[in-house]
Amino acid sequence: MFQPPATATVQGGHAPRLPLTIAIGGGGTYEPAADGSSPLRRHPDWIKARLPAGENYHDLKGILRGLTLNTVCEEARCPNIGECWEQRTAT
Repeated sequence: MFQPPATATVQGGHAPRLPLTIAIGGGGTYEPAADGSSPLRRHPDWIKARLPAGENYHDLKGILRGLTLNTVCEEARCPNIGECWEQRTAT
């Protein structure tokens, strides 16, 4: 199995060396399951975006469509749009 080097450098060699896990955004160790398959990576509930749903969300969306308005939330495709719109807050 491929083993990456313990440190990573920025081209040119002028930047300080970072551990590879920091340089590529990782942190945990990877160990394949006993049967050779990849282990599932579970994310905590607070990091998971919930699908927009709820009465207030749909009401607000209907109002905006009726007035042919767009919001920053929609244009930016914000993953938290459901949380704000459920509280009837739109920007």
